[in-house]
Amino acid sequence: MPGCHAGYDDETRILNPRTTATPPDTVVAAAYMDIVSAHGDRLTGASTPAAERVEIHDSRLHNGVARMRPVQDVELASGRRFVFEPGGMHFMIVGLKQPLAANTRIPFILHFEHAGDISVELVVSAAGAGAVPHTHGDSHSPSAGHSH
Repeated sequence: MPGCHAGYDDETRILNPRTTATPPDTVVAAAYMDIVSAHGDRLTGASTPAAERVEIHDSRLHNGVARMRPVQDVELASGRRFVFEPGGMHFMIVGLKQPLAANTRIPFILHFEHAGDISVELVVSAAGAGAVPHTHGDSHSPSAGHSH
C-alpha cells in the first residue's frame, strides 16, 4: 500500500514516515510519522543526509495564535502510538541540500535512547497530497536560535 512504509527494530515501529515536495527555493520541510515503542523509549533526535539538521518541534494554539517551539526529546510510553502530525509534534528538516521531489524517498534516521538508531525512508508526496504545507517564515534561519 502506498504511504504505508514502516521501519522496525525488535521493539520499535515507525509507521507512515512522510513529507511533501518542496519548491526550488525552499530550505525547510516538515516530516510526520507514527512511532510505537513496545517497552517505552525516548526519541532523542533525528538526522538525514538530505539536510543540515533535523529538529523536533511542537506546535500549539495559544490565544488563537499558532506557536512553535523546539523540543529536545520525546518520551514514548510503552505500547502507545505517538503521532507526529501537522499542527502538533513534527520534525523540521532544516537546510535542505536540494528540493524534495514528489514520488521519491529520502533517508531519515531516528535516534532513540534504548533502541539506538533506526533508519527509515520518508515518502515524498506532491505538495497538497495529504500533508499540510508547513511554513514558518524565516523562523528556521541559522540565526533563529533553534540550536540543540
